[in-house]
This record gives sequence, C-alpha cells and structure tokens, in this order.
Amino acid sequence: MPKMLSHLFLKNQQGSSHKFDMSRKIDDDNVATKPAEAYRAQKDRLHTCYQTFDRARRERLNQRTLDVPAHIAYVEIHFYIIFGDNPPFRTKTTFENKFGLSPVMYSNFNNSVLFAISGEGKFERFIALLNQFIASGDDVPPGNKEYAIITTIHDFEFLSSDKILGHSRHQLLLDIVNVHNDIYTKFEQIKSQLFTYLEQLTEEGRIGAFHSDGDTSIEIHGISNDDLFLIANNFDILCAAHSLRTPRIRPDVYNVGELTWAVTIQQNTNGHLIGVLDNGVRTIPPLRNVVVDGGIDISSPSSPDATQASHPHGTVVASLAAVGTQLFNTNREEFVADANIFPIKILDNFDGTFQVFSLVDAIRQAARKHRVRIFNLSVCAQGKMYNEPPSVLAYQLDRLAYELDILIFIATGNLEEADIQYMQSQEFRDDPFHQYPNHFYDPETQTECHNCEATNICVPAESMNNITVGAIADNLREGDGPHLTLTKELPAFYTRKNHYDYSRPVNGTTIKQSQANRNISKPDIVMPGGDRLDPSAGMQVFGFGDRGDDFYTFDSGTSLATPLAANLAAKILNRYPELDVQTVKALIINSAKQPLNDSFLEELEMKIKNQRSRAKYGLDFAQLPQGQKAQITKSFSRKNLYRNLVGYGQPDEDQLLYSTDKSVTLVLEDTITNRTHKVIPITIPEYLLERTQSHRLYIKATLCFKTFPSWGNHLDYNPLHISFNFARRLDGNLDRTAEIMADRDDRFFDQFYQTEDILAETNDDEIKKLKAAERKKVRGIKKELLGWSEDYFPPVNKPYSNTQQLDIHIRKEDIARVSNQIVLVVRCALKENLSPAMQAWAHAQQAHPFSIVLTVQDETQLFDDFSLYDELMAINELEPIARIEGEADAAEANAES
Repeated sequence: MPKMLSHLFLKNQQGSSHKFDMSRKIDDDNVATKPAEAYRAQKDRLHTCYQTFDRARRERLNQRTLDVPAHIAYVEIHFYIIFGDNPPFRTKTTFENKFGLSPVMYSNFNNSVLFAISGEGKFERFIALLNQFIASGDDVPPGNKEYAIITTIHDFEFLSSDKILGHSRHQLLLDIVNVHNDIYTKFEQIKSQLFTYLEQLTEEGRIGAFHSDGDTSIEIHGISNDDLFLIANNFDILCAAHSLRTPRIRPDVYNVGELTWAVTIQQNTNGHLIGVLDNGVRTIPPLRNVVVDGGIDISSPSSPDATQASHPHGTVVASLAAVGTQLFNTNREEFVADANIFPIKILDNFDGTFQVFSLVDAIRQAARKHRVRIFNLSVCAQGKMYNEPPSVLAYQLDRLAYELDILIFIATGNLEEADIQYMQSQEFRDDPFHQYPNHFYDPETQTECHNCEATNICVPAESMNNITVGAIADNLREGDGPHLTLTKELPAFYTRKNHYDYSRPVNGTTIKQSQANRNISKPDIVMPGGDRLDPSAGMQVFGFGDRGDDFYTFDSGTSLATPLAANLAAKILNRYPELDVQTVKALIINSAKQPLNDSFLEELEMKIKNQRSRAKYGLDFAQLPQGQKAQITKSFSRKNLYRNLVGYGQPDEDQLLYSTDKSVTLVLEDTITNRTHKVIPITIPEYLLERTQSHRLYIKATLCFKTFPSWGNHLDYNPLHISFNFARRLDGNLDRTAEIMADRDDRFFDQFYQTEDILAETNDDEIKKLKAAERKKVRGIKKELLGWSEDYFPPVNKPYSNTQQLDIHIRKEDIARVSNQIVLVVRCALKENLSPAMQAWAHAQQAHPFSIVLTVQDETQLFDDFSLYDELMAINELEPIARIEGEADAAEANAES
C-alpha cells in the first residue's frame, strides 16, 4: 500500500506579461456563392416572412388594451452566418447603425438574433432593401448590390404573444430581454409599469405570487390564460415563457424484505455540510445523527418541514451523499459519515415545477447563514433540445456559484421511464434503434416511442460553473450484473448525453468548425448508478420502513450517481478545508478516467459515418479518400460520443484525496487579469536523467474557473477565456519567457528565422507559416509546442469553456532539452462587444481567479530508492495543503481493512 501524502500547493516564483495579441487572420463571413437563379427560393421565403411579419405586427397593435407608457416591437432574424462584425457584411454594425435594429437576445450560437426595432426610420431602410432583393430579377447576381446583406438571412418572424408564450400556461418563467442602450428609457418605463401591474394582480387575487430578479425572468404562480395574454400583449420586454417541469418519480416497487436497516451512521463532527435539494429528507434511524436540525422548505410555506417526505428519493440521495460508496459494504453495520446533511425541500411531489427564485433564495440562505458549500441537485426539469442555449435555471445556478463560492452537483437526468418501458416492450425491443448503445445517437432515425434528442441532458445540467454527473451501470454489488447495459463499466442505458451537436445544421447551414468547442461538454463525470429494468440490476438503497418490508429497496438512476460525486467533494474539503471549490472541481475531474475504451460504439460509429458519407459524397465511408474521411470524422466520431456520455470519466478517490511517492498532485490557486500571460516554472528532479529508458514523467492537468454568465447570449454566455499550456523556459528571465509566449513578433524569435527554407521563400504567406513552425519548435518541451488547452480564436465566434484538460508524456530527452525545467503558461482574455451589464462586471472584476490541478507521475518504474514527492519538494517551492496529525496512517489502516 503506497504511503498517503498531502497534495501540494505550487508556490514557485512567477513571471508575467501584460500582453495578449488576439489578432489573427479572420475569414470573411461570406454566404456560399450561388447562381443568380438559385436565390429564387430564398426570395420567396423572405417574401412570405415579410407578409406574415407585417400582419402580425398590425395585429399586435390591435391587441393592446392597457395604458403602458411605451412600446417596443421585436423581430427575430435567423442568419446563415454568425451575427457579428466579420467582413464583408459586418452585420452587427450595419443592423444597429443603418437598420435601427438593436440586438437583445442571441441563440443558435448567435446565428439567430432577437432585435428590438429601435429606429423606425432606419428600419424602413431594411424593409426597402429586403423588397429590392425579393423583386430583383432571377438573372441578377446580388453580390455587388446594396441589398447583398439580405442574402445572409434564412428567415425572420415578428415576436408575437403566441410566440412568446408557446405552449406554456402554468407556473411560468417569463424571460426578459436584455436591455440595449437604444431602448433603455422605454425598457425601464415598461418594466416599472409591469411590476406595478403584477403587484396589483396579486392584491386582487388574480395571481398567487410572482418573483423576479429584475433582469432575466419573472416567475408567476397561479395566473389565468386571459391575464397571461393580457401581460404578453401589452408589456414589450418579454421574449419567451417556460414551465420547468419535474418528471414524475418512478414508483417504488422493488422492496427488499428486511426486518430492519441494521445500519448505524455516526455523525462526523468535522464533516462538511451537503445541502440536499430534493423532496425532503426523512430522519429515518440510520440518518438521525447526520441530518442537521432545521433545513429549509420552500414547498410548503405555511407549514415548512424539510424532514417530511412522501417518497424516499431525497432520503436515499442524502444517505449516499453522507456515506458514499462505503454504504454498499455489506460487511459493515456502522459507519462514520463523510458529510452531514442540510435538507432543502424544493418539491413535495415529483410532478410539479421548479420554483426558481425560491430555490435561489434557499441556496443563498444555506450558503451564507449555514456555510453550506456543497449542494446536490438530483432533480431535473425537461430535456434540452440539440444546441439549445443555457436555461434560466442554469443561469441562476451559475450566478450563485460565481457569487457564493459554492459547488452544485447536478444530475444529467434519466431517459423517461415510460420511454424505456416502451422501447423494451415485446413490440419494439427488436428494433436496432432501441438497443444499447444505438438509442443514444442517430438523428436520422425516429420511431413512435423514441428519438435520440430524448437522451439529451435535462435542465439545469448545462450549468457551467457546477459539476454535472451521469451514471455508469455499476450497482456496487457483487455478482448482479446490468440488465440493459452491456457491462457495469459502461454508461447506463438511461443516462443522458451532452446536448451540443456541432454537426447539426443551424438555419439551413452548417456550423463552422471554428465555432465548435469540444471542451463544452456535459456530463463532467460519471459515477455508479445501477441499471434498469430488472431489480437485481439496481442499487440496494434505503427505504422508509413504513410497511415493515421496505427498509431497503432497489433503485437506479443519475439521481444516485450524483450524491456519490458530492460525497467525494465533502471528503476533499474534510481533508483540505481551505480549498476553493473550483479546485475541488478540478481535483475530481483531474482524477477521472474513462472506465473502458470506446470500442462498444464502433458499430454505431460506422452506421452514422456511412449515413453522412452517402448523403454528402454518394459513397460509403470506407470508399472515401483520406481528406473526405477526415471531414466526416470531424462531424462524428465514437471518441466524441463517448465523451458526450461520460465526460472525463469516473473519479479515482485515492488520487483525488492523496499524493504518493510516485504520483504527486500540485495545486495552483491564482488570479490573472485580462490580456495577460503568466508563467510558473516547475523544476524536474535530476534523478530522472539517470539510466537508459526513455519514459520518465506523465503530467495531467485540469483547469477550472468560475465565470460570470452573460444572460441571453449563446456564444458569450462565458465571456472569459483562460487557457494553459506546457512550454520551456526561454531567455532565462521568467518575465521574458512570458513576453515571448505572449508575442509572436518578439525579437527573440529573429535568431531562429535564418533557415535556408525561410531565406529562400518569396511568398509572404509561406514565410509566415515557416516562421510559425519555428516558433512552435523553440517554445515546445517536445519537438514543438503542443496545442493549448483551448484556442481563443475567433473570439467573436467561439464559445469558451471554463473546464479544460491537457496531458503530456515527458521523455528523458525532453528533460535534457529543457534543462530540467518546464513552465506552465496561463493566458487570459475577455470577449469584446460585451453588453453594458457585462462591461460593468469586467470593469469591477479586474483579477479572475482560477485553479489548476496537476498530477505528476513517475512512469519509469526504475527508481525505488527515489521519491518523486520528496525530490519535487526539495527543488521547488511546494507547500503541503494540509497536515492533520496521524491522518495518513489512519487512512492507510482504513484502506487495508
């Protein structure tokens, strides 16, 4: 058994450069050139759009019945290109300045924009150009005409009350548009009048209650259809309505005949609190010592009691959060909890809706008053459509995580039980699409009981600042295997996948590869959750014991996997209580490994690739030349699908908690300012240059940071770019190293451009390519600089991620090449053209905190007489994060037992 050691803070001296050159050649945002006659279908479509728009706008004028001091009309335009300022159309500047259209909400990766009509006179110019394009002859190319900008539009529609409300009618969230400077005065007048009117409706008993943060949405309880349409018809700051429904919980049918729980769980006096956001946590005897007094109940304001529950769901979740996987050790009857439970009852029955602002207030109260830092949310709303932007609930949870330094573990949600039953019924189970793993992904196939969009994550699992948890089919019981899933280690049949699919068309066109960011992927991790449908495939968990035969029950789902992950966070904070929770997130993700390889998806991969190959090239995938194969693989590969199902994989508990002599975890908690580079050196022990074998070190690093989310802007939801790389120390001085890493035009590189190839080349573009290759050679630890954890470019068009990972194998010759010292390089930049609210945040938040966790492993298996841990300590400024007397010995003894 290796010796368990504390992780180490990385405290080495740093270098920095206040420079980040984000310029790079920008590709023009041209629409594909077509023969003049090919535009007829687009002209006819836009003509129909305008007729419908004009009619809907006039109808809205007739629907106004309240005395509201101002009005604003809106139009949603769906573009073929990203709305921005790339040449040649520079749509953002043109639409704002020339057409009187002010963007207030963005979706479809900013290919779709909701505009406020802020200048009626200028808007008439837009209509004139639209009609010129529609009326132009089919033999007239639009390329050089003033109306050419209209060719960027797929279609458009007026924002009517019917479009705002959709099919939502009960316990609503009404989204508020972002305010633009051009409509600020009108917007504030309308908003003030709306809140006054809602208060009046409340006093009159026409609505039960309403809540709002004043910026993103309004939550209304108990409103009639007539009053709902009255609001939508008259108050022009609303853009969409949602009802965040929670799925009905599965009936508890698989009881285990036991006479008692026969388990005692002792309170851990030093254990961190986990706030369990669920249907209540009943203090059954095993949990009596770990559920703290009080709690919060938002489901029953008149008679609150967070320990009352009609179904065991929240109680089961609490038990797994408190004890973790040790609960499944059937040889033990007594446990000491890792975490104590703070119950937060957010639902009574599992067929209601989220009370978003009451939930937000409950989390804020638990964090500030009771110092809860870890929360568990195993309850989800409806599934997300492909490429749908972040929901109101995800946004609110991201804001809370940013403001309060908390971490919420969120379940991906489960495939609906009724769908599973249907798919596995005698009538449908032989359909290949209903069989594992084919049901996860095939956009070209749909049956009467299933489509692959149904396996997308549920709201609010898209939250970026928190951790999303999926499930593998492991039920943590010996012998009893999975039922629907192939093996215990694979993603469970019911678990849900990332909803971003960059291969799907948006507004009739393909998403550019420059927009695709594979780092934005949910779930983050997976944990055991059992399998369906056979009860023996599920986990054996607590029941209520009300009937005398239900002390235990079998269950499965991401609801069970999620508290097992939250339990890991409590264990980390028990050992390292001062860590930032983004460091906790990074420790968990950095320790994770995908349980098996992706070969189980091979048959599905070939099916999808053949579909796309035939559609695009008329041939099977195997018949394509390499270049065309690469294009198909960019749109779909089993590697990406596996990542979409399991994220970074299943965490290794020992690795996330302890370092050893041969595997050392370094933690960097730091801040960085906009448009800067920072370098942190790490010296490598001399003993690794001895002997002849080549493999020396393996380093895996994970970056996590919290972001201030941008409401209503799909591409800029995360406005902050931080990324990292491994490089070599240059020019001796650390500040100079940072300057060289930050500036591709630094004079340092001139000495490396004197090669025959560069000196002989006359083409400017080729010279630039050759120089770039030389710069990569100079800066790299290996033969060239590896790719960054995330590319920032193009900053206008690319969504950014706040979770990234890199790994590198360092060989003996690499260590010699860099003279035993590598540098960790971190860079930072903010998105441009931010909204006024986001600009205010950027001005106030000059330094952006981030966490990087690095695990450094001795791969040699040659040096039993050397401790990598001790050697790194001796030659670097490293500080043990925690040293609790006797803890390592106790942990070792516990592991052995």
